Amino acid sequence: MKTFYCSSSIANFKQGLQRKYPHAQWPRLGNYGTPAVFFGMYHIMDVLRLVWHKNSIVVWCGSDIVNMQKNSFLLGIVLGCNERHICENEIERKALEKLGIHAEIKPQLFDVVQATTAFPLNDGKVHAYLCAHEGRELEYGVWEIEDVAAQVPHVEFHIYGIQGKSKHQNVRYYGKVSQKQFLDDTKNYHVAIRLNAFDGFSEILARSALFGQYQISRILYPHMYFAPTKEIVKSCLQELSNVREPNYAGRNYWSEELNKSLI
Repeated sequence: MKTFYCSSSIANFKQGLQRKYPHAQWPRLGNYGTPAVFFGMYHIMDVLRLVWHKNSIVVWCGSDIVNMQKNSFLLGIVLGCNERHICENEIERKALEKLGIHAEIKPQLFDVVQATTAFPLNDGKVHAYLCAHEGRELEYGVWEIEDVAAQVPHVEFHIYGIQGKSKHQNVRYYGKVSQKQFLDDTKNYHVAIRLNAFDGFSEILARSALFGQYQISRILYPHMYFAPTKEIVKSCLQELSNVREPNYAGRNYWSEELNKSLI
C-alpha cells in the first residue's frame, strides 16, 4: 500500500482525497522509503519527502508548476528523483516538459462525486456560473463576461468568490459563499465557465461535468466547449441558448475518467 501525501498548498482538498482513497496509508513515523503518491509538489518539505520515498507518483497542480519555474533549487532536487509524474492537461504537460519533467495526462477530481443529472432550471434562460478571486478578475475572465453579457441577454451569469456590481442586469455577484451554498446553487445551473489560460483540471469543470451540465473552458478537454477567445465564448453561449437537455455524453465520459484510481 502506498503512502499518500497532500501538500499544504492544497490542504483544502485533503478531506476529499481521504474520501476518495479511504484505504490509503497517510503519513506516520517510520514509513519512509515506501512508495508514495504526492498530491502537490510545492514546498521544500514536499520535495524532501519525494527524496525519502522511492518509486513514487507526483500529481502536479498548476501552482506547483509555476513555483518550479521560479525555483531552480527545488526543481533540481525533483529532477534528481526518477519518479512517475502526472498532470491534468496538455498546457501543464508542455510546461513540465520545458522543465525537464516528463508527465502523463490524467485529469483528477480530488473527491468522490457520483455522476447524476441535475438540470432543473427551466425558465427560458441559460444560467452560467464561474468563480474568481479578488484582484485576479482578468485571469479568471470576469471582464470578458462583462464584455459579452449585453450580447447574450438570454444568459444569466452568476459570479462567485468576489464582490462586484455590474451595469448589466444579467450579471450577478455573490462574493465568498460556503462550499455548501456554492454546490446547492450551481447544481441548478446549466453551464460552468473557466477561462484561466494556465490551470489544472478545475474542480468546477469536473463537478459540472458529473452533473450533466455544459462547460466552457480556455483549455481543451473532451466533451467541453473550447473557447480560446472572448468571441468564441460568446459563440458558445449563443449556441447553448438552444440547450434543453443535459450533457449526457460528457457526464458519462467524465464519470468513467474521474473514477479511475491512481493505484
